[in-house]
Amino acid sequence: MDWFCINLISGYFCNYFVILWGCYMSRSIHVTCFDGTYVDVVEDVIGHVKKRHSEVFSSLGLDEEGLFILLCDVLKKPSEVYADSFGSKYFLRQYLENLYRCILVDEGAVRTSYLINRKTYSRMRRRRWLRRLC
Repeated sequence: MDWFCINLISGYFCNYFVILWGCYMSRSIHVTCFDGTYVDVVEDVIGHVKKRHSEVFSSLGLDEEGLFILLCDVLKKPSEVYADSFGSKYFLRQYLENLYRCILVDEGAVRTSYLINRKTYSRMRRRRWLRRLC
């Protein structure tokens, strides 16, 4: 297995790995979060967000590379971070007055990213998120 490391993505010192194994190629960014923990942002997440949460691309006017940069930025400097009973973390940054960018991190990797409105934020705060981490 060969892998290459390139530093500096959009002004952030993230490690950018290209892992080549046979015909399989996957990109991931290893990000140091606000609290010093490490989180992997894998290319497969971008495909998931594009397919299941296309409003992230259309509302924010992003392309795939822009979403990678946005994910790094929110993980490094979130407005709020919450944890649920399963140990998952929700990184939030307010986008507009009543709209939040939400990134779900589980087992050290980003699982998805989506937008939530103020009503959903309030409901999640009451029912799902157990404690505030930041």
